[in-house]
Amino acid sequence: MIQLQWPHYAPFLSESPQVTTGHTETTWYHLDPFLLPPKDVLDTSIRALVDDLIVERPDGNTQVFRATLRRVYSDQIHPDEQRVVCKVAYGGRRVDVLKREAKIYSEKLSHLQGDCVPTVFGCFVGTTSEGRTGVLVLQDGGVSLKAKLQYYELDIREKVVDALHRIHKAGVVHQDLVERNIVVQTRIENERRVPKVMIVDFGNSDDHVCPIEDDKIATYAPIPDRLVFNCSELYEVCMNLAETWRPSHVIYCSEFLPVAWAMEGPQQLIETAKAKRGIDPEDRDYAQRDAAFACKSLRNRISQRDYFDTHPYTQEWPEAVEGWVSHVESRARTIPL
Repeated sequence: MIQLQWPHYAPFLSESPQVTTGHTETTWYHLDPFLLPPKDVLDTSIRALVDDLIVERPDGNTQVFRATLRRVYSDQIHPDEQRVVCKVAYGGRRVDVLKREAKIYSEKLSHLQGDCVPTVFGCFVGTTSEGRTGVLVLQDGGVSLKAKLQYYELDIREKVVDALHRIHKAGVVHQDLVERNIVVQTRIENERRVPKVMIVDFGNSDDHVCPIEDDKIATYAPIPDRLVFNCSELYEVCMNLAETWRPSHVIYCSEFLPVAWAMEGPQQLIETAKAKRGIDPEDRDYAQRDAAFACKSLRNRISQRDYFDTHPYTQEWPEAVEGWVSHVESRARTIPL
């Protein structure tokens, strides 16, 4: 039976990052499978060599580690390694949540594994010094965003929107899409190294029938009517998190008016609003001030977006390591954190 050999020292990395261990049989817990990956991904027991702690919840009941896997054959350790991320839950309730997350990856998101969500190397459950313990082993999809998504280049922001849209079409709403749950690495595509975006952490996700059936959500289209574009998560991401829509309205005299009416300045806005909506304040000074404020706000929003498009936040992305690599080669790699 395939098992996960999980190190005794892992839970204590937050207390002592320099902890070391000898790789003897007595230093490993043997966790049984709750979920096995397809045989073309894994067909034998595995040993996890935990390198560092990435995330720890304040209550200490969930930790996320970066690690390497080594396959175990008849008590022999294979020299090849696979870079992974291990999400670990302690306690019955947290383990149940982790098992539910594993099922989401393996069922509704199975066709997206390795593309816009990580490949799953299994979910294992057993007893450790921390009590009931679950370990979800995932492909290392890269590093999380360090800044707000809206500050990054358009390519990355579009890929986040597209990944979330595909996840929705698969019947899952994420419900915690923030920068720490967006990871990026680089891959070779058409002889160029380009960013590859994945979305992680489906611990808060739920079933979803997405009303947005378009093949692709248009970039820099005017913000759609909220009652027409009636998927709240996609709307929030496009509107604010990724800022992939342009303003569609300005506010003048407490009315929402089309952006086109204000593009040439306050006087155009005043005249067009009067001609097309009958908006004609008696207080001319108020009309001028309100129109000037509306046009200035619009210019500021557009210029700020244009600035970040031409001066995006830059971050170093690790190179994707495809498949199992030799022990010597994998140890020689440096993966920026």
